[in-house]
Amino acid sequence: MRCVDVLPVVRDTVVLPAEFTKITGSDFDIDKLFLSTMFYHKDKDGKMTTEYEEGTKEYYANDLLKNYIALLCDAGKNGENRTAHL
Repeated sequence: MRCVDVLPVVRDTVVLPAEFTKITGSDFDIDKLFLSTMFYHKDKDGKMTTEYEEGTKEYYANDLLKNYIALLCDAGKNGENRTAHL
């Protein structure tokens, strides 16, 4: 997914490409979509990493996201990826 813009007035609102509606099957009313990303920082070598010291909020947040991703991507009994039904 490619973010087109972030609205400066409301920092948690992003503008997505026009094609997003068609790709996701969304309609044209106001839809909300939950997005989450890993915490990143530069390590001592200047490279971007998601590794944090255990005990920090960033460590636990990244660990939680990694577990959610593993659950959704882990192959089920029939070999297909699992999906979340809410």
